[in-house]
Amino acid sequence: MLMPIYSPHSLSVATSTWIAGVSNTSAATTWTQADQNIGTAAADRVIVIGTHNDGYPTGTDITGVTIGGSAMTQLAELNIVEGRMEMWALAYPSGTTATFVTTYASSTNPRAMHIFSLNGTGGATGVSAIATHAGPNAGGSNQITSVNLDVPKNGTVIAVSYNQAYSSDGAWTGVDLDNRVNATGNQFFEGASKDYASASAGQLIKRDWTTGQRVGLIAATWG
Repeated sequence: MLMPIYSPHSLSVATSTWIAGVSNTSAATTWTQADQNIGTAAADRVIVIGTHNDGYPTGTDITGVTIGGSAMTQLAELNIVEGRMEMWALAYPSGTTATFVTTYASSTNPRAMHIFSLNGTGGATGVSAIATHAGPNAGGSNQITSVNLDVPKNGTVIAVSYNQAYSSDGAWTGVDLDNRVNATGNQFFEGASKDYASASAGQLIKRDWTTGQRVGLIAATWG
């Protein structure tokens, strides 16, 4: 009697890698970052960026972002007092460097960006879940900004957080700090990420700044 043969298949595993953090303090409506590192080329690679720009009473809208001349897709936006955060993504399999061009609705500065490489989603940019949170306007100690995400098995999380002033102290929960950009003076913009082997429903993603004001957070998960 012949027994059925089952062909094993590999379960897709999503991974994220922080690549670079950049900033600029010159007022402009267009920000060009030529020949930025984007990591190792791969057929399933997606480039994800988290951005912040300053402004009053809120930051300036981004009207478009291109990488290598191709338009990225906006995943999330968040207005905070005197600032705006956004997350964008695009499947981008080839090359190890690329030029980013960000266009704003009006002149803005300072600006900051974190660049991540995402693999294991089959080149799909769509998130499993994404959330944003703006902290209190008033400054003080223990400035917390947090969200909860349902992280899938073999999923990954990318997060960015901003603090306008005072301190870069404190800690992340649910992700690991990759890099901090000091946009200007004491304005801090951080990128963080973490891969998850097991599913985690309602996973807390939090940045607890020891002191600060006008903090914000965007976090997304893929799987």
